[in-house]
Amino acid sequence: MTSSLLLTDVELSDLATDFLDALLASASTDVISPKTWWERAKSALETGAVASESFGQMAARCAKKLQIDAFSSKSSVTLAAINDQLRDPAAFEAFRSLCQRDAVYITALTRVIRTARNELRKAQND
Repeated sequence: MTSSLLLTDVELSDLATDFLDALLASASTDVISPKTWWERAKSALETGAVASESFGQMAARCAKKLQIDAFSSKSSVTLAAINDQLRDPAAFEAFRSLCQRDAVYITALTRVIRTARNELRKAQND
């Protein structure tokens, strides 16, 4: 695979926020305290990135760290789509490296996205 076909850092960052968002959509505040929610998310992303050789391993390790027993249907669809984009070992390595290096930033972006979506949902229900 040539470097021109690899995903850019912006595309990888978007995939990473989609990945973390999908994980958190299947996590539970009954299991993870809201007080530690974002630290656990960051830690799961870092741990999964450091210890994985494939996207499937990374998703499983992150899920274990977040105490997710099963992914929701919506999360599963998102994870499958991300997996399709990271099938090439070089693409996964770039993704894994970005997640490890930028876990704090990816977690912050994901938090902003989820907060905005929740506020919009609340506003639409009022």
